[in-house]
Amino acid sequence: MSTKKIHGYSPVLFCLITTAAMAQVDCPAPNWSTPIWLDRYARSIDPSEAVHFNQQTREFFDQLRVVPDHESITFEGWAENGIERETVTLENPVLVATWTFTQSPASGPNGVAWETYKTLQRYNCNGNDNVGGNIWFTLHGNAVNLIRDRYPDGTICLDPAKSAGCQNAIYYGVPTVGVPYGFNDPDGDDPSGPWWRQFIMLAVVERDSLIRPSYNPTVIPNTTRHGTRDGVPIWDLEPGPSPTNPDGRPSYRLAREGVDPDDVFMAQYEAASDFVGYVTWQGKPQEYRGWEGLALWLDAWGLNSWDGADTSGSPYSKFPYTKVGLTWGWQNLADGEPLGTACSEFILKGEKPIYVIGTWEGAQYLNANQSDEDGMQPWCETCGGDLNMDGVVDGLDVGVLLVHWGGENPCYNISKMNRTVGADDLGLLFANWGPCERWPEALNSLKPADQPCP
Repeated sequence: MSTKKIHGYSPVLFCLITTAAMAQVDCPAPNWSTPIWLDRYARSIDPSEAVHFNQQTREFFDQLRVVPDHESITFEGWAENGIERETVTLENPVLVATWTFTQSPASGPNGVAWETYKTLQRYNCNGNDNVGGNIWFTLHGNAVNLIRDRYPDGTICLDPAKSAGCQNAIYYGVPTVGVPYGFNDPDGDDPSGPWWRQFIMLAVVERDSLIRPSYNPTVIPNTTRHGTRDGVPIWDLEPGPSPTNPDGRPSYRLAREGVDPDDVFMAQYEAASDFVGYVTWQGKPQEYRGWEGLALWLDAWGLNSWDGADTSGSPYSKFPYTKVGLTWGWQNLADGEPLGTACSEFILKGEKPIYVIGTWEGAQYLNANQSDEDGMQPWCETCGGDLNMDGVVDGLDVGVLLVHWGGENPCYNISKMNRTVGADDLGLLFANWGPCERWPEALNSLKPADQPCP
């Protein structure tokens, strides 16, 4: 079965979906009208808070992901300033992904946009730059699999060749990659991140630099030596009072020394021993460290999420945070369905580095498995401005951009600095002129043997 190249993208073919079935699927643009989207989001806050007050099923926690051992890798990366080279060894490398978005002047740390980072350039997590503290991630691949399992029509509608493919990728994909939102009014021009500013960032990180923002912070699989419970937190009928549970209602909690099995307590304690977490409350950054700091951070993040960090009245000052390591799939409220989970949540510990691999459009990343017909390269071999995905930014891409000049399709909005395709995008395309930098060879061991991209 072949695919036809349309403006550099190929319609995505999914298992168990026939060509006839694809032809019958209607893919209207998402309804970004503020009352509908706002209502869905606002109604997700209380149920997400209630998750850790209600004992969940094993099926619920089966959606948690663990990070097994992996052979070490060594590569030549870039220092955080992007000038010096440095040799990096990661003992247990992990590929992670997140949604991020361009802000004015830039989305990245200290006014440096993530899109301008060199391949394998280091970023050290801290609470004092534009990033705002710990970055939330999910494991690479978790989002694609979840979308396919949960939204079968949505996977078809992520095809960038369809008129709403890139908008649909954000609509279906936002609650599945790292965090469940990255914008305020999705239909407006608010600079803090409407839908058209969204894109995916991939990075490689040392496993021990990650932690779950959960009552079970461990990330490694359960073994006879490490009682991680594969990330499932402990349920307690009498947990005692806490800032987010003043009445001591039955709830999930962190392990306790002398109360829970030694291997369970030690696994959680060791995972959090070097934890550094940041929470901004009423405009002031707060820092939390170590095992004791994790408990305080969880409470602070819960209060910040459910009560709101400001008094604007906007539900986007709140966050559908569950405290058990799973992002809450709040869009399901649209049709009255029960809330569903999305991807496992992980955060980068403060003062720990990630090595940025690159940024991609949501549809480009989430629909996966593009064809190499007519010279089109898989997404991991393309770059910003390579609109026809042939691995090089050249005159053909200029032609594609001009066809979409003045439109609002985020597939062709390279700069993300304004709503429509225009001069900013053309300038960035010229800045990226030439062959795309290929997927780092040192990371090939993280790439499945039967897929062109990881």
